[in-house]
Amino acid sequence: MRPLSLRKKMEESARNPPPPPPAPDHNRPREKSLVDKLCEREHPVEVGLRPERTVKLFKEAIDRDYIHIKFMQTRGGTEVGFRLNRDASDLSAADFENGRGTVHVERSLTLDYVPLKCVADIDLSTLEGKGHLPPQRPQLPELKHKTLKTCDQGCRQSSSATMIFHARHETAGHATIRPDLSS
Repeated sequence: MRPLSLRKKMEESARNPPPPPPAPDHNRPREKSLVDKLCEREHPVEVGLRPERTVKLFKEAIDRDYIHIKFMQTRGGTEVGFRLNRDASDLSAADFENGRGTVHVERSLTLDYVPLKCVADIDLSTLEGKGHLPPQRPQLPELKHKTLKTCDQGCRQSSSATMIFHARHETAGHATIRPDLSS
């Protein structure tokens, strides 16, 4: 048997049902995704370190080639961890012993299935700085053209990649490349 308070509440709800929720407004602009927001501009960032934020722990994370950067202006903050790209990063302006200077870090990463690059400049005195996530264009495999065949309409085809150039078709000048990734 249900408690008396629950039975009364159920009876009241049956007599006076709550109003239906308002219909969704399809004309309202869609809220930007997290990736869109982080790609727009530079944002304040801080180094994600645990149990405490110190220059010594940041140096150890750099030596391990794995760091965490937290974007502060998202709901609750967004922390991304990535393996450091030593070739694109610049540690030459950093004085880790005295906790002065700046560190420039970069790395390509994927956030919500979108290829991005994390770029951040960190001030060692505060372990904070500016960072952004510009979109990355995915690297296409290198196409190796072998023998070319010409179709009856002037399209040329390769055995390792199909390249169609519509010079004689109605859409003159339109080119389409479809890589053959099976090899």
